[in-house]
Amino acid sequence: MPNTSVQAAAEGLPEINRRRLLLGLAAASTAAAGIGAVEIAKASPAENPALIKLGNQTPVFEKAYIEACAHEDRVVETWAHKWPTAPATLTASRSTSSEVERDFFGVSHGRYIFTSRDFKWRLKRATSALKSRAKGRALHSYSTREEWQAEFNEASRLLAVAEKYEAKIERIEQASGYTDAWKARHVAVEALAKHITAVMKEPDMTMAGLLIKAEAMAAWGRVRGMDGRVAAFIENGNWPAHIAEAILRHAKGGAA
Repeated sequence: MPNTSVQAAAEGLPEINRRRLLLGLAAASTAAAGIGAVEIAKASPAENPALIKLGNQTPVFEKAYIEACAHEDRVVETWAHKWPTAPATLTASRSTSSEVERDFFGVSHGRYIFTSRDFKWRLKRATSALKSRAKGRALHSYSTREEWQAEFNEASRLLAVAEKYEAKIERIEQASGYTDAWKARHVAVEALAKHITAVMKEPDMTMAGLLIKAEAMAAWGRVRGMDGRVAAFIENGNWPAHIAEAILRHAKGGAA
């Protein structure tokens, strides 16, 4: 129970002080086992300065990631529900002239729609046919003038619908800044992953070094699920195995 209370208190301390407290507990446990703390201190090598420096930067990288996530969350909360659904009149079957409708996050839900590009093409074709018939040419002779006029009218009407829908989407994309927010989170989690890899690559000479690496792993444990997959692409992200090896090495009294 006493150790549990001390560990809970340690959670609120700055990284360096918390690390010292945990090391103090480890030393006390060792002393209780009959080994003097003074003898341990004399025999222990100095910790790797580069590892200490990296360890002190871990909270900085984690904070940047947390802030990027918070900003993206605010953007989503403010704007996602404002994203419009395409009007039913734009619904299309899958074809070379249709496009997939996407939501605020860029995700498709299987619906296809016609865009202003398609209606502009249809309008241009109908206009050309009407002009050719006015001049007595045989162009587009498979349809009557009345049919081409109906096509012209429908394309004009649907073009206005599509342009209104697309304009609203563009306004939300520009005003929300969601793309920038998503990219900032992605950059932050990549930076954190690369930082942790750098921490793991540095030799740990003492238990303090092992704690530094454990703190880095704990920071990664607080990363969101989808972002956690980034580790697999950052130099293989084989951090758990590295930590396990370090624990076994220190348990046997060795250093990196």
